Amino acid sequence: MIAPDPKFDWLSELPLIAGEPFLRMGTRGIEEADWLLTDAETPRELAFRAELLQAHPDFVQIEAGHEEPLAELVALVENHIGNPLQTGPVVEDVQPELAALAVSIPEDVQLLVRTEDHWRLIGGVLLFPDQWRLPDKLGLSIAQVHAPTDGYDELLEDKVDRFFDRLTAGRLVGRRNWFVHDAPTYFLDRHAPNQVIREPEQCESLWIRSERQTLRRLPETNAIVFTIKTQFAPFAQLRARPEIAAGVATYLEQAGDRLLQNKDVSGRTQAVISYLTLN
Repeated sequence: MIAPDPKFDWLSELPLIAGEPFLRMGTRGIEEADWLLTDAETPRELAFRAELLQAHPDFVQIEAGHEEPLAELVALVENHIGNPLQTGPVVEDVQPELAALAVSIPEDVQLLVRTEDHWRLIGGVLLFPDQWRLPDKLGLSIAQVHAPTDGYDELLEDKVDRFFDRLTAGRLVGRRNWFVHDAPTYFLDRHAPNQVIREPEQCESLWIRSERQTLRRLPETNAIVFTIKTQFAPFAQLRARPEIAAGVATYLEQAGDRLLQNKDVSGRTQAVISYLTLN
């Protein structure tokens, strides 16, 4: 068994409570200093983001008429990192401020505003998507954005709207999710069928994809900022942490079919459990 690599210590933050309700917000308070993260992968990720920006400019956009929340977001990020944003590549139909935001931090960033009936996605940067497309979701309500997530309308829609309404400026919250993926593919804008695996040894090629997400309200415009920090860890690093591996295995044993499907683990559940619990 390989030794734990410290750069994957974030695996200890994986939420591992299964059972009903199988969808949870799972938020916790975070400190201002921990809002945006850099790690060993950041230089490589920033270079890749510059390439993706030019290849997929429609994944970096904002609705017209929302210049004020964008400007407030840029100022907030610059204050946090202690430097002006890098000058982004010149890309047709991409606002310079958004291009700069896209290549200055490894997080994807989305902006949401309140209308009479719901919170609505007005745009941002989505260069590391996980099976969704910003051009398809722009302008939609949060419920419509999450429509493909089985159970969202039943278990989370009202809770999320109320949570956003109560979120005050100066309060930061974070959460994590995790999924089982075949490869560490950062730009995954559409659903890919799961690789069917029956033998535990084949799970050595699998990866945990996790999004460390944060939410905060902008004090001047009252828009909400949603950040997404994408991280990958090979399954071998789960095995290198027996307590976490056991927790993931127990989670999958207790999870129902809907949850297994949402975790992208259907078609290989038993093999994954066996792999994680092998001595």
